[in-house]
Amino acid sequence: EVYKYLLLLLLLCNTLFANILTNLTNEEKEFIKNNPLINVGAETDWPPFDYVENGKYKGIAKDYLEIIEKKTGLKFNYIYGYKWTQLLQMAFDKEIDLLPILSKTTNREKNLIFTSNSYMIIRDYLYSTNKTFETLNDLNGKSIVIEKGYVNEDFIKDNYPKIKIITVNNTLEAIDLVITKKADALISNTPQIEYLTKKNNISTLSPTFVINTANNLYMAVRNDYPILKNILDNLISNSIEIKIRIKIITTNVISPIDLCRPYLIAISPSPPAPTEPTIAICPTNAINEIVRPLIIPGIFSLR
Repeated sequence: EVYKYLLLLLLLCNTLFANILTNLTNEEKEFIKNNPLINVGAETDWPPFDYVENGKYKGIAKDYLEIIEKKTGLKFNYIYGYKWTQLLQMAFDKEIDLLPILSKTTNREKNLIFTSNSYMIIRDYLYSTNKTFETLNDLNGKSIVIEKGYVNEDFIKDNYPKIKIITVNNTLEAIDLVITKKADALISNTPQIEYLTKKNNISTLSPTFVINTANNLYMAVRNDYPILKNILDNLISNSIEIKIRIKIITTNVISPIDLCRPYLIAISPSPPAPTEPTIAICPTNAINEIVRPLIIPGIFSLR
């Protein structure tokens, strides 16, 4: 009976997710036919969103792109080994077709076409070993480390000119400068800092205060590929699978146990509450068949 329920559930999911191509216009289908390989600029060191590890491109952005490949027939060629500022310029110069995850700025919008809606929202915090900082004004005459080409560099320059900016190539370099007291603070987001500090056994860094409560992240394409932008909009707006992932990472209202609940309801008269924080009671086959394909690696530890 349980397997019958699971089969029906999976068939329903397949029905909901299937035939996304039928929602594309003839013009969009023609674009895919004529441009089957899309060059994607992959950042090497922005985990867990967009990074390379052991020579392999990984991250949350990659997970979304894999869904888009599956739903459209597009194939993505990942180009990495470049700094973020170089990837941006390559996209401006049309050497790259798509950047999978970035914030909007006036300059970027002059050179790229962004998806109509963001597909991820993150919060930026100030991180420092000095817990007396309460606002950015407290850092006047102090130093903040920012990765080259990141939007926070212009934000600090324009709004807090008395703060000294130290630019680095990646966030791990920024962390090193702060914990060795060669800089006073850095700006980053919780998933990235937690990923890097856990991986490198760093325990002396924690958020001090919120800088930006809604940093919207988009996909962006070269400015002569508006049809590709429309295809991405279609997927972000209409793919239930992508919507589930968006909801997981932006609101945390869907937990692994919630995704497993259809299975648990089928086998138990009193399944756990939706807020149950563990998936220990979720059977392995349910995790593999229902939960794992929808979980964002790096947010819930199922890998």
